[in-house]
Amino acid sequence: MSVPMEGDLGLSFDSEAVRKTYDAWADPLASPARGDVKSVYSRTVREWGYRCPELATDALVRAIRAGAVRLPKRGARVLDVGCADGLQAESLSSAGVLAGEDSRVCGIDFSERLLAVARGAGRYHSLVCDDLNRCDAEAEIDVATARFEDDAFHVSFCVGVLTYVDPDAYAGGDETRNRRNLLRELSRVTSGAVIFTCRTDMCAPWERAARALVDEGVWRPLEPPMTVPYLPGNASYRDKGVEARLFAFAVND
Repeated sequence: MSVPMEGDLGLSFDSEAVRKTYDAWADPLASPARGDVKSVYSRTVREWGYRCPELATDALVRAIRAGAVRLPKRGARVLDVGCADGLQAESLSSAGVLAGEDSRVCGIDFSERLLAVARGAGRYHSLVCDDLNRCDAEAEIDVATARFEDDAFHVSFCVGVLTYVDPDAYAGGDETRNRRNLLRELSRVTSGAVIFTCRTDMCAPWERAARALVDEGVWRPLEPPMTVPYLPGNASYRDKGVEARLFAFAVND
């Protein structure tokens, strides 16, 4: 059985309430039916038709094949923000993106219980428990990523996460600026590509923030934003017509 989602968590910026739901999904499965299903969370979202991690990986593969993004043959470094139990890392591994020697993936999530499942799967070199809503409002930066040096990663993913981020946490009341601050921080720690998703019913201000960074010369689109299925097997989302938007940017030097 799936664990029911209590209401629409994407409409809540209450990190503690959202964390409790994700913690409840974190029980590991004794006999996973497939390699990328590690927990009740994975099983539940797969039953709902969630494929955003694979679609994000596909966007990176297209950019690599087009020569727009280059990963080193040794030591490719990937950041997975909101990694949960590891669906994005599993997708990257299955696609051969992490085939290079000494490739490393760092995951960030606010559910320690889901991180424990990810840790057991062995896809991540390092895992950090932190919350994107915990920020330095004065400096207008995300504390979760502030620990990383500039260009620490070749690629950063933030898939299925931004609907839970409170823009007011980032100082100022200007929704575009506040979201731009978070996206700018992702670009700061990334030398190659930043790929993220957001629900279609909540993505307009994120898309404006992303375009503002294009105008500033921070990054450039790898491809036009793409509308993709979100949770087609969950009637409460499907019946409202909620899908996801996928964005892929190359960080400028």
